[in-house]
Amino acid sequence: MATGYRRSINKVTYAPIRPSAADEESGAVGRRMRGLEKVVFTNALHTSQAEIDAVKATLNPGEHEPIIAALNAMREVVARGGASRSGWSTLAATPKQGVAGAGRAIAAYRRSVRTALRAQANQLAADYAAHVRAKLGGGGIITAAPVTAIAAAPSTVLARGVVSMTPPVLPVEDPRLSAASLRTSFGAAMEWARVGNPARADTIGALARQVAGLRIDFSNLAAVDWDGFADVVIDTSEDATDWTDDLTDGFEERMKIEPIGRLHLERIDMTPAGIIRGELVHSVGLAPAETITLIHREWSSREVSFEKVVSEEFEQSKEEGMTENTELASATETQARHSSALSMEATASGSWGFASASATVGYNSTSGDETTKKDSRNHSIQVTRKASSRSRKEHKVTLTVKEQAGVEDQAVRTITNPSDNNAMRIDLHQMIRDWKVDLYRYGLRLTYDIVVPAPGIDLLSNVDELRRIDHRLGLPFTFPLTPADITLDKWQSLASQYGAEVEPPDPATRQLEQQLAYPYRPDDEAEQERYDTLEFDIPEGYYVTGGWFRAFVHLYTGGHYNVVDSGAGPIGHNDDTMRSYETDLNYLKDRTGHVVIVMFSEGVKAGHAKATLDIAQNLDGWRAWQQRAWAAMRKSAQERWQLERQELQERRGQLAEEIGQWDPLTLRRMEREEIMKTTLKWIFGPAFDLMPSEVSRLYGGGDGLATLEPSRLTIQEWAQAMGVGEFIKFLHQAIEWESVLFFIYPYFWDHPRNHSMKRFMHHPDSIHQSFLRGGAARVVLTVRPGFEESFTRLFETGTLDGELGNHPYLTIAQEIRAYAATNYPGIPGTSSNGNDPSPEAVEAAERGQRIASWHEYTPVSALDITINTSLNELK
Repeated sequence: MATGYRRSINKVTYAPIRPSAADEESGAVGRRMRGLEKVVFTNALHTSQAEIDAVKATLNPGEHEPIIAALNAMREVVARGGASRSGWSTLAATPKQGVAGAGRAIAAYRRSVRTALRAQANQLAADYAAHVRAKLGGGGIITAAPVTAIAAAPSTVLARGVVSMTPPVLPVEDPRLSAASLRTSFGAAMEWARVGNPARADTIGALARQVAGLRIDFSNLAAVDWDGFADVVIDTSEDATDWTDDLTDGFEERMKIEPIGRLHLERIDMTPAGIIRGELVHSVGLAPAETITLIHREWSSREVSFEKVVSEEFEQSKEEGMTENTELASATETQARHSSALSMEATASGSWGFASASATVGYNSTSGDETTKKDSRNHSIQVTRKASSRSRKEHKVTLTVKEQAGVEDQAVRTITNPSDNNAMRIDLHQMIRDWKVDLYRYGLRLTYDIVVPAPGIDLLSNVDELRRIDHRLGLPFTFPLTPADITLDKWQSLASQYGAEVEPPDPATRQLEQQLAYPYRPDDEAEQERYDTLEFDIPEGYYVTGGWFRAFVHLYTGGHYNVVDSGAGPIGHNDDTMRSYETDLNYLKDRTGHVVIVMFSEGVKAGHAKATLDIAQNLDGWRAWQQRAWAAMRKSAQERWQLERQELQERRGQLAEEIGQWDPLTLRRMEREEIMKTTLKWIFGPAFDLMPSEVSRLYGGGDGLATLEPSRLTIQEWAQAMGVGEFIKFLHQAIEWESVLFFIYPYFWDHPRNHSMKRFMHHPDSIHQSFLRGGAARVVLTVRPGFEESFTRLFETGTLDGELGNHPYLTIAQEIRAYAATNYPGIPGTSSNGNDPSPEAVEAAERGQRIASWHEYTPVSALDITINTSLNELK
């Protein structure tokens, strides 16, 4: 930054051009073409040749001739492909009023299509609902796409074209089953029409194909997601302003704003002009022969955050305290960056110290316009004034008088009054450096101005992921499932969802059996009375619903057999035969726990008894299983949550390391690359691909890195790739990307969904943080000298050789080029006679034209001492 004793800071003054009333009257404004923006507008419409022909059919040729001409030009661009520059010239020459009118005509046609589509869809939905009600009322079969269940409930045809059938929830006695809540859909209605009335379905399909902006294949109507189509198209089409109208509004607004301007390259030179005595900082009075010790401390304070803004913005190392605050150049840079960082329109550029804004009115205004010079002077003086004032404010001097020396770590002066009779006064003055400040202009550039949304959105993935991880780590564990949600038809899917091992539910009903054999006994033993039992342990959660008892016994004469409490009564014996005994066990109903069946017998020679109990699960048993299943699922879900938290912590550490590993220089380069990429996408519109699809298809490499091997290309493919290369070369040559200015606008110009993330977003690099938080950016492209005319032709006509005639932009480009060649010719070369230019000529050419000069003053680390100075001379 320093040349000898001179310090320099580069700056720029940006002066966008605004047309004047005289330009309107002369017709210069009407001669603007803005062809590239017209092409971008056409591509953004997503129109087709068929749609344009349909729109033209609705217009009156005599009344709408300019609109029809614009539609024809649009059709030519669409027919040749939006990315192809063939046909751009015709559209570029079309008046903007005709292009805007064509956009309005397309919007009106699309509204009529959507209105007709909504009417057809509403009618189809109503007819299908009536069909469903009729079939359900008559007990017939619904001839439509299969649905699981449709309840007999009144249907409502919504105004937006979707049938809403809300069936009543049927009473479900079994608490283990979940109730179905199903409704009819527009997809079912379309399937019904496709089967029963194909012509009607084809009519709706034909209307659906005409809805612009949809990426849906309507070639097979059966494969279309008609429910999704209804949600996206039909449900949002009720008398709403079509997006085509909004697009046309934006086009008309952009055409009112001039995108071109001038960028004046400037430099502030600061040269030390001398040292002068400044203000009085201290006075010391000494009595005759008195000796004192004067302690002098001096330092310059600074603000760490303030300095970091400067060091990181200029991509310097992070060493601190390398320059004193008495250095005006450093203070000016710091002040400029500080003011810029606090501004809502902070300029970010790696090539310029700071920027000032101005404006020129009229296409005929010259590059030497005094308005821009005055604005630049005022801004530059304001910055250097604040810088010098800040230097003086932060420069501290303290002086302390002690009776004796010996104060540790202090610079002291011992002063003695040599006179035994006279008092003496010592005055100490701050020394001030006088700086001569010159403002020079040394270059001029043509500029193109555009505002792009969310310039750093593609760099936000890691920061956004880190923010979302922090949010998730701050959430407590929650388990939305309740035991009642676990039903017979869902428990397996829920267990799989939460990764839990769940014991299957017990069966709703079971049977328990017990048997008893009576072994053969002789008469003397069989005649005795006896009581036998069959014992059951009813499982927990079950109860007895019924049962049956059956026995076959051989009784001796006079014998009996009976089940106590059964109510069936005993059986006896009259002859020597086998007897059977049967009875229900209803007296045991609702019994739980340990159940005993008591059998009385007398005179049993031999036999066999068998009891069967029917048991069923009670509600408590079912709920107990639900609770066990719920506990298992919750435990598994919590284990998963803990594991996920560990993985999130690891991922967070990895992201934090990745975010913080980039040095400021790399971040500045990444920011400029994003500005370049975003600007190109928005300048050339939706049809523009950084890598054209026809060239992208030429790359190979499998799943690894994509590679392009020239030896495998045909002549046509090679020409395609080379053509793209030439276009890339032109864009990088014609625009000084290293000198592009961009103004970051606040976060609230971004989508509302991103506000909460950007509002409190943090990044270790403060400059990069400001870039990422930006909601939009105003980008000022600087055109490289020598490319003014070709750049203007490209952006006005869409081609490098487009005809401009007396176009006002071409006049401005030619004037800028001529003015720069005349006033900033550059460093002279060796003359024809072989003599080298003089050092004075080289320095003058390097400096450029001086447009202002003034003086600034900063303190230096020195004091001037005077003795018994007259009070009139003190300052």
